Amino acid sequence: MVGGLLLIAACAESRIKPDASALVTTEPASTSHVPVYPHIRCNNPGFNTLDSIVRVANVSTGGGDGSGIVIAPNLVLTAAHVLEDSQIGLVYIGSQYKEATIIGSDPYSDLALLMVGTENLQPIQISDRGLVSNESVWAVGFPLALDQATTEGEFFRYRNGGLLTSADIDAGSSGGGLLHCEHGKFKLAGMIRSYLARYNQGHPIAIPNRSISVPANAIEAFMSLHGVSL
Repeated sequence: MVGGLLLIAACAESRIKPDASALVTTEPASTSHVPVYPHIRCNNPGFNTLDSIVRVANVSTGGGDGSGIVIAPNLVLTAAHVLEDSQIGLVYIGSQYKEATIIGSDPYSDLALLMVGTENLQPIQISDRGLVSNESVWAVGFPLALDQATTEGEFFRYRNGGLLTSADIDAGSSGGGLLHCEHGKFKLAGMIRSYLARYNQGHPIAIPNRSISVPANAIEAFMSLHGVSL
């Protein structure tokens, strides 16, 4: 174990039973502040953006509640571990869950793509640049299979191919969106994957304000493999 830290997949199988599959990671090194578009700022994400981050559930387990992102018309991106061992997924669109076909899944990048009717939900635009140290980010998902939540934090650094931030998440946030401000507009910087935890008497205890997301360039590469240009 490196640094005594775990990377816990942020998927809630139900409101009371979180998934605890884990990988080893370490804390970030300190970073210097780099201002990003100081004259153009974003407020909290608006309804159009928030509505395009949706609930996702695992049919096989009768739960596996997580989150997803409307990434293109009739396509929803989520974390592969949310749909583990399932042939189909469920996506909450409008006022009901709809069956969704899994058309691509990669356990290494922890990305999965679902085809489902997304009605009038607008896809979230993906960022065309990388994050910089101390840049503000917003994590949006459905922690603990409850209401949608938005938490603000800062990007620290790239770590083991992921985006390490201080945006606080919980089980159920997996597959949700990590947003940032680009020229006054919210764009998708990454997909929420996991949170950091420490072992305490054999049990993982979440570390507040430490989460990992899959970066935008990995999402673009995954989508391209499935014939989708963002």
